[in-house]
Order: sequence, then C-alpha cells, then structure tokens
Amino acid sequence: MVPVRPERAVPRLLTQAVVLPAVLSAVVALALVGEVRALVSLARWVQHTDEVIDEAHMLERVLIERESAFRGFMNVPREEFLAPYVRTSAVVGERWDHLIEVVADNPPQQARLKALQPLWREWEGFVARCIELRQRDSAAAHELEATGFGRERMEGIRTGLGGFVRVEETLRDERSHREQAWASRIIGGSVAMLLLLGILLGLIARRQLRSAVRGYSSALDAAERVTALREEFLTVAAHELRTPLTALQLELQRIRRLQREPRDPEVAGQLATALRQTHRLGALIESLLDASALAGDAQVELHPEDLDLGEVAREVVARLKPEFEQTGCPVSVEGGPARGVWDRARIERIASTLLRNACKYGEGKPVAVVIAQEGGERVLSVVDQGIGVPADRIESIFGRFGRAASVRSYGGLGLNLYVARRLAEAHGGRIVVESEVGKGANFSLRLPASIERALPRAG
Repeated sequence: MVPVRPERAVPRLLTQAVVLPAVLSAVVALALVGEVRALVSLARWVQHTDEVIDEAHMLERVLIERESAFRGFMNVPREEFLAPYVRTSAVVGERWDHLIEVVADNPPQQARLKALQPLWREWEGFVARCIELRQRDSAAAHELEATGFGRERMEGIRTGLGGFVRVEETLRDERSHREQAWASRIIGGSVAMLLLLGILLGLIARRQLRSAVRGYSSALDAAERVTALREEFLTVAAHELRTPLTALQLELQRIRRLQREPRDPEVAGQLATALRQTHRLGALIESLLDASALAGDAQVELHPEDLDLGEVAREVVARLKPEFEQTGCPVSVEGGPARGVWDRARIERIASTLLRNACKYGEGKPVAVVIAQEGGERVLSVVDQGIGVPADRIESIFGRFGRAASVRSYGGLGLNLYVARRLAEAHGGRIVVESEVGKGANFSLRLPASIERALPRAG
C-alpha cells in the first residue's frame, strides 16, 4: 500500500476535522433552537395570562371605586364624594373593551366577559338614575336604591369577574408547569446531545490523530534518515574537498613564486584572485566541518592558554586586512588590554567570524572593534553601520544555516554564527547582539576571565 503524502493527507484530515464537527454541531444547534423557540412561546403565553389577570383586576378596581363613590354620594350628597365616579366614567368602558380584546385568543373567556357587560350596563343605568334622583328627591332616591337592583348587578359582575380570573389563573398554572417541564426537557436534551457530540468528536479526533501519527511517524523517520545522510554527506564531502583544495593552494603559491621577473601584473592579479577564492572555499569547508563536529551535544575540545583579547583582535584584523581592503571596509581596534585563559584558535575563529560578517553586511562603512573589561567578563565588540538585523531574526541567525538576509544578496552557508556561538558557549561565554534595522549592529563576545571558572568541576 502506497502511503499518502503529508501534503495530501493533511487537507483531508483537516476537512474531516472541520466538516464533520460542523455538521454535528449544526444538527445539535437546530434541535436546541427548536426547543428554545417552543420554550419562549410558552413563556410568552404565561406572560400573556399574567397580563390578562392584571387587566381583570384593574377593571374590578375601577368598578369598586365607582360603586364606593356612588354609595358615599347617596349617603352624603356632596360633589367631592362623587368625584371618583365622575373621574372613572371615561375609562371604565375602555377597560371592558381592552380586556375583551386581550382574550381574543380564548373564545370561552371572551364570551364570559361579553355576558357580563349587560349587567354592567344595567348597573350603570341604575346608578345614573339614582344619582339624578338624589339631587332632586332624597327619599325617592333612597327608596330606589333600597330595591337592591344595583347590588344584585354588581354582585353578578364581581362573581363573573372572579370566575374569569380563576380560569385565567388555572391556565397560567398549567402553562407555567408546561414551561418548567419543557425547560427541564431542553436542559436534559442539551446535556445528552452535547455529551453525544463530545463522544463523537472524541472518536473522530482519535481516528484522525492515529492516522496523522502514523503518517508523520513515517515522515519523521524518513526526515531523520535524510538528515543523517545529509550530515554524513557534508562531512565526507568537506573532508574530500579539503585535500585537493590544499594541493591547489600550494600549487598556486608555487606558481606565483616561480613567476619570472618582471612579473606580469595581469597574471599576478589573477593568481591573487585565485588564491583568495581558494582561501574563501577553504573557510567554507572548515565551517562545514566545524558545524558537523559541533552538532547536537558534542563536546568541544579546548586548549586554554593565557591571552590578551586585544592582541588576538589586532592579529585577526591584520591577517584579514587584504579581505577588508578588497571590500573597502576600514577596521579599527580600540581599548584593551583584557587578559584571560582561553583557546587561541577558537577565539580567533569567533573574532574572524564577527569581523567578516560586519564587513559583509556593513556596506563598506567603518567597522570598530572595541575591547573592554566589564566586571568579571572580557568583552570583544564588533560594531558596524550596515543593514542591521531585524529583532525577530536575531535568534534565528545563530541556528544552523540561519540567515537574516537573502542568499541572493549575500552569499554564505549560514553556519559561521552557529559555530561561533557554540565555541563561545564552550568557553562559558556568550554572544550578545544589539541591532536596529538600517543603523548597523553590535555583536559582543562576552567571556569569563578563564575557562576553568566557567566549566563545572568533575566530582
């Protein structure tokens, strides 16, 4: 069976991981929406029933207020006693009409109210005759009131409204009970559906994860094999290239010595260029060998001796002066002395790396090497005025094959800073970078006074 390539497997797994949960979530969401809408409808009916009951009580209060005002006026015929009756005359009819309107969804209740309206109209007519008669003939008014016609009508209205309210309260209780039962159903259903959804998503994720792990385990094994082969190839290639390159350098130097006097300037220049290129190629090969040797947690072999960091820097600058002159990069050394116990070859390698990088990315502007002592550290700082390093790339440039600029604009393998940092760490030191894009960079090698102080003691 041919394994599926990761670039094909990943989109398929991602599609499954998105589509299936989305479909399941949509189904659960639609079910919940339906349940919630039903619950909202029930809640509205309960609220509507409460409004109907409130309207019935308000109508009853208006009728009681009118009846109390009428009785008070019949006892003491003063206008202030009749004021509540007069004030409510304009709204009592509206109350009846509004109450009948809000129960339009319940025909039996609406019919009950309409059956009470004739009693109310008879009471209103009776009360109006009594009030009119009370103003003219008190005895006749009392005699008419004593017939009990008004009391009977009002009692009938109150009894009817009481029955109406009890029916509405029963409806409210039923709807409230249904609302609570529906809410419990929604909660239980939601929990069950969410648990089911979680189980399904877990099973889907488990299946996809197992598939991804199987695919990427194979890919990781293949990548590790490729990496091991690459490391082996680089090491072998570097060793194999170093031998003929050394022979080529010796041969070019011999030809330059044997060239007859007077020397041809053109031939001399070509030989010098060829030698510089072989030295550059040799430096690249050494970088490959060092990077391979320092890969992983490999220990760095050091040969410490007493050194002056300032003298080492001046010697490196003097040795690399032809390269700097070719690129038009003036280099100055300031400060010192700064003595310590380190491996000369390793420190020279670090210094040459920092200097070459400064001139390479310095755009031909002056480079300053500053030697200083800061507390217990000895510091070699290489300051340029070139393109600088973006803040988010400072750490990556110290990785293997790490770069801060395009390889098309600036050559190199991207190994030198990786090697330099490993060598500095082998001494118990570090390389610190301060930079601003377009304004240059400051690479500082910070070393302890001696390797013995930096390394942990055995035992």
